[in-house]
Amino acid sequence: MVIDERLHLPDLLIEGFRGIEALTIPRLGHVTLLTGKNGVGKTTVLEAVQLYATRGRSMQQLLVARRETFFTTDVENDEVAVPDGSALFYKWGASPGTQSMIGSPTMKDASLLIEPHIQAPEYEKMKKFLNLSQDRIIALKFSLGDQSWYSYGMDDAPPMTQGARLGPSVLDDDALAKMWSKIALKPEQTSAIAALELATTASIEGVALVNKDQIVVRLSEHEHRIPLKSLGDGASRLLAVALAFANAQDGFLFIDEAENGIHHSIQRDYWRMILQAAHDNNVQVIATTHSWDCVRGFAQAAVENGEVDGVLIRLEKDEDGLHAITYSKDKLRRATEHDIEVR
Repeated sequence: MVIDERLHLPDLLIEGFRGIEALTIPRLGHVTLLTGKNGVGKTTVLEAVQLYATRGRSMQQLLVARRETFFTTDVENDEVAVPDGSALFYKWGASPGTQSMIGSPTMKDASLLIEPHIQAPEYEKMKKFLNLSQDRIIALKFSLGDQSWYSYGMDDAPPMTQGARLGPSVLDDDALAKMWSKIALKPEQTSAIAALELATTASIEGVALVNKDQIVVRLSEHEHRIPLKSLGDGASRLLAVALAFANAQDGFLFIDEAENGIHHSIQRDYWRMILQAAHDNNVQVIATTHSWDCVRGFAQAAVENGEVDGVLIRLEKDEDGLHAITYSKDKLRRATEHDIEVR
């Protein structure tokens, strides 16, 4: 099969990042679903590609989200939580000479290198301000091709690839409202409403943003408008995914635990929507799941869609390390027809 030239990453190599010593995924799809046991590294792969896409700009966000920080007192005697860059290196083993790498094994100059950076005037100023008596990884050096920049100088970083990420939890009202406001009264609104209709048996006559942060819905079978959250977590999740595509055009969309909030009966339609939206918005999707219903729905939708390359990857760890097992559409068809376990 010919790889879609629009893919930002047709394949993936990760070395020395978090709990991954080395991982090669020889083929990514326009939509890639990662599965595997708990703790095998699915979310770590998402974070690695997100860091690659943002050219390091998401570093602090990723560290703070996992509470990978340490506390110190600055020169003004205020307690400060400082992101601990050591957490981004294999088994927290950051030291001068350590390096993480994320990128493509086949695309020239398409790998992001990450190194601890503790020997520079800027680092010494930061260390003094934070009253650090020992070296801590509070600054990183990034490199891509012949370009280099630092975590304290992100204005010098090369342009990042557009992207959006959805975690396992349902987005709150404020986050959904901000995403909706970007597509209200635009063509993308039609697709968002169509996705939302998967969560209800009634047709949706309208969606609106009220009170700055609340989305309300008017259903054909109800006289009054009702809050989006009254339709359940599945409705919020479906709308969030549809809105994320509109906010990630020509970029990446990362969906962690893609099955969350989605009833097993609509998994096939859910993935049909994702595959089509990925094609329409030129978005490369990387998602994770633990659910067999999710895998089966993805497989059915991927086999049906001849335009979009949907790839299932199972991550598997043994004494020789972490491996990626790729399932093509033919393998997916056979697996779902015979209920072959692929998680």
